[in-house]
Formats: sequence, structure tokens, C-alpha cells
Amino acid sequence: MVDEESPRIPIALGSENSFAWEKVEGYAVDLYHEPSNQRFNDKRVDEVIRINGANYEIVSVTPEEIALQAEKGERYIVSLSN
Repeated sequence: MVDEESPRIPIALGSENSFAWEKVEGYAVDLYHEPSNQRFNDKRVDEVIRINGANYEIVSVTPEEIALQAEKGERYIVSLSN
């Protein structure tokens, strides 16, 4: 989920041209783990989620994928593409 409430900053480029620039500082994600029926809403990088007794740190969130790292070092990539 991309935060749609990011501030837009108008920038003037001469007397006739202007546009809005959006600064993205990070992404939040809503996750659902179907086998355990757990929801994790509004999670960001460096947060930890617990699934079936194991902790997973969120190491990256992009519009295309989410990377999770288990305590033992295994890394899992969740693709958001269709």
C-alpha cells in the first residue's frame, strides 16, 4: 500500500509552467498470512512480524516487492506483481 497522503510541493518553472512534485520517504504495507489467518497492517521497514512463533523483520518495501528476513538469516521476497 502506498501512502496516498504524501505532501505535494508546487514548483514554478518560469511564468507559464508549474507542476506538483511528490517526495516519497518510504512505504507501508498491509500483509495477510492466509495459513495462520493473521493480518499485519501499516508495517514499515525495520518492524518485526511474528508468524507461527517465528519473527521476521521487514527489510525492504517497494511498490514491486517486500523483503522479509527470518531470525536465522533466511530472506524471503514477496512479489506484488500480478
